[in-house]
Amino acid sequence: MIHLSRLLVQERDRICFDARGDARDDDLPPGRAVMLVSGVTDALKTVRDGEVVDAVDRESVAHVVAFAVDRSLLETLGDDSLTAEELVEAVLRQGVDWVLVSQDEFFRPLRAQ
Repeated sequence: MIHLSRLLVQERDRICFDARGDARDDDLPPGRAVMLVSGVTDALKTVRDGEVVDAVDRESVAHVVAFAVDRSLLETLGDDSLTAEELVEAVLRQGVDWVLVSQDEFFRPLRAQ
């Protein structure tokens, strides 16, 4: 869980944290809401009713490594605890698009699909 109240005690204009909500150095490119992702190398399968029904194309998914979000934007989200997915959705509801950056190719911007 990402505890917004814990992140907001940092006295920075932009707060950087990993997908569990632990603070980290802000070494990400500029942007109000930046998401650092890396490729998925594990085999992924879709399981339904305990049986494997399909393989997932690893090119269609990414592993979230870290976030960097402007303090003013985080403050609009309140002080609740959110999952990484809930955080992504909450930022989008504020009308802010995420900047996706690939860790695998030295901060190559990606397009969300």
